[in-house]
Amino acid sequence: MQMAKVSVAVEALHNAGIPFISVLNDPTYGGVSASYAMQADVKIAVADARIGFAGPAVILNTMCEANQMKYDTECPSDFQSAQYLFDHGIYSRTHSLMLTHSLTHSLILLYRSSRYHRPK
Repeated sequence: MQMAKVSVAVEALHNAGIPFISVLNDPTYGGVSASYAMQADVKIAVADARIGFAGPAVILNTMCEANQMKYDTECPSDFQSAQYLFDHGIYSRTHSLMLTHSLTHSLILLYRSSRYHRPK
């Protein structure tokens, strides 16, 4: 039910013309990445953040059946890093935490000074 409520709230923002900017810090796993974080108009990841649906231990114990060698073979060492996900098109930007604050502020000013329209 949480996902449905979050999706309705995000859609209400869009309908009101309010952009949704998501800043993902370290770590961002589970429900946060599965629900609202990925629905944003702009997704900014803090450099060196670990981001994914499940943490490495969960993946090791479920998908890889607690087989470390299988995990090491199937999962690149950086596959849950902000940079890896940015390189694969998941995030709009990756910055240091200090630059993330500045970028978010600039985006808010940009959206305030223009008429934001959500792409259909």
